[in-house]
Amino acid sequence: MGWRLALALLAVALTGAVAAPARAIDYPVHLALPDWDVAVGLTGGVAFDELGGVSHTGVLAGVDVSLLDGVVGLHLGLRTHREGFSWRVGGLVEFTAWYVILLGVGCRFGHMVDSGGPGVADSEVGLTVLIGVPFPLVRLDEGRAGSLVLMPFARPGLRFDGPAVSGFHEVGLSLRWTSFGW
Repeated sequence: MGWRLALALLAVALTGAVAAPARAIDYPVHLALPDWDVAVGLTGGVAFDELGGVSHTGVLAGVDVSLLDGVVGLHLGLRTHREGFSWRVGGLVEFTAWYVILLGVGCRFGHMVDSGGPGVADSEVGLTVLIGVPFPLVRLDEGRAGSLVLMPFARPGLRFDGPAVSGFHEVGLSLRWTSFGW
């Protein structure tokens, strides 16, 4: 055995003998999550499409109900918005995941109350993507009676009108009461 190999083995043995054992510090994350909580709220904003011509842009109003468990949620909404010369009333269903921001996918459907004018379909079906940031405003009774949450959101989507596909989007604010105390 050469003197270099003997010196290397001695260095490894000494290093192993004097090295302190490694210790990891793993602090637990204490993040409260919803546990089969509900949320009820009002939504306001603007709905618009990507078509030219007749204005399909209009004021949006709605009510929402949600069931929340952990980081996932199921959301149902009833919406109305101005489109063309009349109002469209419809609903939406979305599945979401939440971790600082709310991300979701879903579908929407709606029907015109009266004739919307040229280029406005009587019925519509579409797909949505939800991007929102919930901000807790007030904890009621220190969270035991729930919280009020303000959520700015964007809901880009696609609308299917027979063979035609176009973009149809929402941007707005939602104010919700939730049984989740944050």
